[in-house]
Amino acid sequence: TVVTAEDGKSVYEFECDSKGGAEVSLEGYEPQVIAFETVKDSEQRIFVALQPIAESTEFTSGQVAKILYDTNKYQITDKFALELDKVVTLLETHENAIIHIVSHADNRGTTEYNQKLSERRANAIKEYLLAKDIPLDRLFIQAKGETQPKVDCGENCTEKQLDANRRSIFFMMKLEELDLEEK
Repeated sequence: TVVTAEDGKSVYEFECDSKGGAEVSLEGYEPQVIAFETVKDSEQRIFVALQPIAESTEFTSGQVAKILYDTNKYQITDKFALELDKVVTLLETHENAIIHIVSHADNRGTTEYNQKLSERRANAIKEYLLAKDIPLDRLFIQAKGETQPKVDCGENCTEKQLDANRRSIFFMMKLEELDLEEK
């Protein structure tokens, strides 16, 4: 439940003993995604300071988001959708930007299977962004399989190391910065 007062302050009511995320947004301000966890029989206050959207369409290129996957998964969960919606907002705000998305897999399974899995991850992201009216020509998507692990642990990886390797990374950049040789 959301209650907004005349002064612009909002009160969100959530079920006891629950976890979740919410996007806080206001026209003219950069939206923020917050995570919360409620405790039974207590009241919690989370203050969120929104930053005004800059008038300029200039931006600094770099990593803007990351998604970590469970083993053998590629589907867009509600948690992932919150991250992807931040990417959508960035693209809507910066019309001269593109998003370079690189999807990876860990080294469990065959090289061929891991390549296909990272392709499914990349395609799920692409379909989500297209459904949000982001044009295909603003997306540069690569699937790297197991070829570029974040943690190069060979065959002796811990679960934590494998978790870090199952990811999609989002880089915002200007079209002219994209190295087309990477294709």
